[in-house]
Amino acid sequence: MDSFPANAAGDDVELYADCKRKEVLTRFHFLRQQANREGSEPCRSLGDFIAPKETGLADHIGAFAVTSGIGLKELCERFSCRERRLHNAIMAEALADRLAEAFAECLHKRVARRMGLRPRREPD
Repeated sequence: MDSFPANAAGDDVELYADCKRKEVLTRFHFLRQQANREGSEPCRSLGDFIAPKETGLADHIGAFAVTSGIGLKELCERFSCRERRLHNAIMAEALADRLAEAFAECLHKRVARRMGLRPRREPD
């Protein structure tokens, strides 16, 4: 996992070239939740969890990437073209997708634990 200097700018997050925060490398545009909460809860954006630029607080954003798809394209081509087993190709893609999602969730929990954050509440 890597960490990058960042600050919120409205609903967006600016990613900086270095800790001096003079040069903006890129800007992530985040949407707010679209659920109708009737004023009972705020509609959150990922930008809400990064210190706003105007506060002067130096914040960071973390990132990691996972894959379970190395060699998947070739495997699916073999299944769907040569052996005419489209079902196997679809299942291989679905399995790779689920494995990547599970690995990302596992890493998320490890990072949160290391940072001393409480675990997310699991859905009922």
